[in-house]
Amino acid sequence: MLFCPARPLLRLDTGRIPHIVFVALAAFLAVLMPTAGYAAEDKPTLVVYTYDSFVPSWGAGPPIKQSFETTCDCTVRYVSHIDAVAIASRLALEGGQSRADIVLGVDEVVGARIRHRTAAHKLMPAYAPSLGDWQDSDFIAYDHGWFAFVTRRDLGQRKVLPMSLGALPGSELSIIIQNPRSSSPGLGLLVWVAETQGDGATKWWQDSKDNIVAITAGWSEAYGLFLKGEADAVLSYTTSPAYHAIAEQDDGFDYLQFEEGHVRQVELAAIVATSTQKELARSFLAHLLSPAAQETLTTTQWMLPAVAGATLPEGFEQPANTISVSGDAIEEQRAQWIRTWQRALR
Repeated sequence: MLFCPARPLLRLDTGRIPHIVFVALAAFLAVLMPTAGYAAEDKPTLVVYTYDSFVPSWGAGPPIKQSFETTCDCTVRYVSHIDAVAIASRLALEGGQSRADIVLGVDEVVGARIRHRTAAHKLMPAYAPSLGDWQDSDFIAYDHGWFAFVTRRDLGQRKVLPMSLGALPGSELSIIIQNPRSSSPGLGLLVWVAETQGDGATKWWQDSKDNIVAITAGWSEAYGLFLKGEADAVLSYTTSPAYHAIAEQDDGFDYLQFEEGHVRQVELAAIVATSTQKELARSFLAHLLSPAAQETLTTTQWMLPAVAGATLPEGFEQPANTISVSGDAIEEQRAQWIRTWQRALR
């Protein structure tokens, strides 16, 4: 959940080139890339498909890779994607030819898509004590957080801020959001609106046209634009202000706590059915839930740990009301919701 330079915007012309074309091109280029040099010949390589903010030097990926490699006598290779949705699309394209051993960084909604489209390798039932009754037979939960609109703390001195998601359209707030076809936060907002607005979801999107400054392909691009002052608020996470306060010593950020509650995102990992390194993959997932890795995730990905007992910095308090979602139920309606979203924003 950290930052990278912004790329050109995806504006409100939401349906021109299908996202699948870009994913297909990425997958094709990845096949052409040489694999020599990723690992010594006598060491196995564990290939992990993940999202782009997990991999850079400031992300959780490098320290977790380094600590695991000291014990596994192996090489971990991350393959970066713009977002979790792109991971699911690539797995669907590759099918049984996928080189991935692990998928890491999908949420319940995208995880359900992977479950329906690809045969994820069955794991022992996984659970995370801090997440209550959350349990799944294919994925483990390794962290979690809540979607929110992040603003500058002093914005309320200049504008009247909406106190609910329902009051956002037509308000003074300008926002940057992500495309639900390519971004898990973007898909999270689609779910958030559907769950809270019900039959009024289409009208919510139609009425929000004037509030939306840009729709980006992924989270990093959206947040970069927000930091440049392109909008009052950006779709992000409740812990984003904690990042600024702790990592940058800047307490000038806040998030809008909405009366309806906030959708919780649980980030997941799983072993791919076609993996040739399943035992090594199991060891990596166990390492991901270790106390050291969980604390690394807290202050690099800026999400809450999945395993109880990890130290939480100040600013990681959960919102007053949580909206929990069923990934499988949402997957059944996702395509229709996206079509409604596209029509509403034309």
